[in-house]
Amino acid sequence: GNLDSTSRNSLRDLIFLQHNYLNSTAAILYKLKPIKKYYQTTRKLAEQNFDESAYIALSTYQKQEDIQLIKKGFEHLNIHRGRIFKAIENFPDPAFLPILMAYYKNQLTENMDVMDEFEYYYKALAKYKRPDCLEILEDMKQRKYYSSEGYWNSNKENIFKALHKYKCPLYEVLYEKLKKQMPDYIFKYLDVDYKDRSKWWN
Repeated sequence: GNLDSTSRNSLRDLIFLQHNYLNSTAAILYKLKPIKKYYQTTRKLAEQNFDESAYIALSTYQKQEDIQLIKKGFEHLNIHRGRIFKAIENFPDPAFLPILMAYYKNQLTENMDVMDEFEYYYKALAKYKRPDCLEILEDMKQRKYYSSEGYWNSNKENIFKALHKYKCPLYEVLYEKLKKQMPDYIFKYLDVDYKDRSKWWN
């Protein structure tokens, strides 16, 4: 059922600080708010390569000394584990740009069967508000990369949502171009990121 916030917070403490081998740990980590008392545990879980959620959580603290450790989370990237890019979206340090560029160079092929795998990658790129990141978004909107109309449309929607989330003058042209191609339902929830909601956090 729904816990009130006090019980939810103490349950979160209990799981996180004492029983962090539980499955719920990942659910808590994915949406972690950088609470000081959770930092050591979070760092330890990342060091143990607990799960990509540990790197995502560690990134919310935005500590320079964690950059190397967060980078380790990207060592075995396959395109179906795109969620880890949330770590870069949380902490868009220049140190992570080479990872974004290399991923584009190495993972992009024609006719891919991918629907939402790149969603966090697009958001990470968009967060930087840089011309080189925009170029990648611009390129990845092309039909040739996706094996079906459905995959293509889904990716264009995700690119559009990423541009919307980090809207800036640099994105205006691509934003307007994609906006004309969006189905109506996209606009209904454009400012609500359901993937960022969690029963563990307010």
